[in-house]
Amino acid sequence: MAETTLDFKKSTLWGALGDVVNASGWVLSVILAYFTFIRSGQNAASYVCSFYLIGLNVTLIIFIWIQQRQKLHRYSHIIGQIHYVNHIVRDELSQLYCKIETGIVIQDDLDLQKSKIKHILDIIANSFSIITGTTCRTCIKELRQVGGSIYVKTVLRDSLSGRKKVPDDSVRIEENSDFDYLLKNPHESFFFCNHIPYLWSIGQYKNSSLKLEWPISKSTTLSALWLRWPHIPFGASWPLPYKSTLIVPIRYMSISPPGNEVKIGSQERQNDPHYFGFLCIDSSKPNVFKIREDFHICAAFADILYLFFSHLGQIEEAATRPS
Repeated sequence: MAETTLDFKKSTLWGALGDVVNASGWVLSVILAYFTFIRSGQNAASYVCSFYLIGLNVTLIIFIWIQQRQKLHRYSHIIGQIHYVNHIVRDELSQLYCKIETGIVIQDDLDLQKSKIKHILDIIANSFSIITGTTCRTCIKELRQVGGSIYVKTVLRDSLSGRKKVPDDSVRIEENSDFDYLLKNPHESFFFCNHIPYLWSIGQYKNSSLKLEWPISKSTTLSALWLRWPHIPFGASWPLPYKSTLIVPIRYMSISPPGNEVKIGSQERQNDPHYFGFLCIDSSKPNVFKIREDFHICAAFADILYLFFSHLGQIEEAATRPS
């Protein structure tokens, strides 16, 4: 299958041109209706007809504007992207299993999968950029257990955010509200916030990258209201590169009620939630995600990645097993 993805800039350009054409049609219809009213005769039937025509046009304008604001048509473009990611995973696993049967799998074959996963992250970032109309970033956070503590570490980013110098050090999961919340509440399927600065301002968000003390009192309602704007007031810039985020665990959970112990990586699953990590989508703009639709798309990608990682673990084990 050819490696093609949707052009985000081209999609948004055609969308903008369509909005201009629609807006021009709306304005023209109202102008025509207005002149019809002015030039009509003085009889009551003409007045009623003119008012009806104007009211009908205004109602259609409002209806179409609401439909455009929902931007549901953008989701139709993503179906092909989900199908394409499935193709990548299927083809890569098929090739690796064929090499396992012939006994020629080498470490280079497994190392090559990192570039394939990065390509998948590019597709996911591109998909959500089309959906939201903003530039979205994607990364995979891996869970690691050291002693009695659980750490989270960024293991891979999409190409766009990977060019920027972003610290990828392992941090304790308790230092990040989003990952800590999902791990402590296995029944929850996602963490979602459309305005991280506001959530932080009311004391409901922690992040290991937020090391600075901002000159704003978290206890005042006025400060919380100010933080609803895209930038923090008083000349202080928001330090994180994102203001909206959607996080879905890359995990398996059986139908049985979850146990008290969390399984991570290659540990046995049993009936407990089994985690590889988290798929994270974020945007520098606030209020970009529609959780009812966007969660299911993010979860579909996360489920594909879980299957891919599970099989890669089995293939790596078989490749390194002594003959």
